Amino acid sequence: LFSISKPLPRPPVPPGLIRICVSGFGISHHTGRARTIVDAIVATYPEKYESWFYFDTRGFRPTFLDAIKSELSDDDKKKMADHKTSPFCWLERDDGTREALGGRDGLVDWARGTFDAKDGTNKTILDLCASEPTRTWGEVKFDASTPGTAKTTTTTTTTAVATWQPTATRARTLAPSTTAAETRPTTSAARRPTKMMRAISSTPPPPAIPTPATSSLTCSTTTNARSSTTLETTTASATTPSP
Repeated sequence: LFSISKPLPRPPVPPGLIRICVSGFGISHHTGRARTIVDAIVATYPEKYESWFYFDTRGFRPTFLDAIKSELSDDDKKKMADHKTSPFCWLERDDGTREALGGRDGLVDWARGTFDAKDGTNKTILDLCASEPTRTWGEVKFDASTPGTAKTTTTTTTTAVATWQPTATRARTLAPSTTAAETRPTTSAARRPTKMMRAISSTPPPPAIPTPATSSLTCSTTTNARSSTTLETTTASATTPSP
């Protein structure tokens, strides 16, 4: 019903750091406490430690647990041969070596031997190591997000560069003798004007219409100064139409 998640890659440990790894079930109060301890260590000493996690109830055992055991030294393989519980904790160093810690109790023993109780900086870490995990929902259903603070992916940025191409060169990418008008589909609506034009061009011209007769009127005006009466004389002339 539930898919099995795949653990993210574990790249080489950066120089000068120690990677604390915790794997186990996705629901477990012992596993939840182990993660909380590691988170406190990394938060207190980020320049010395980084974390890597893998939590999956179905994927942890046996597939992942057996794979991790195969990476251990021969001595650690013998020590951890019977370990089948959650969590499983181990260390990875920048020289490529691994050190198995075992379950939550093994992580606690390592932390107590590493961090000085007289140093107040370590109080949070050692307080988490001093008590047993409770079966409260907060520790049973803990923060199972992965992979911790270890960088497991590399981001590559690709920049696209546009290359200018002359107009003549771009034009040659079309098919020879191809224009935009020729690429348009021919439809019946587009063919009708052509047929009409052919019909008009084949119709004989109409007969010539004779030029009608034209006439002109010439008017002259004479003004009588005494009576202020204007007389108009009209002369008509006609033009015979040309045959």
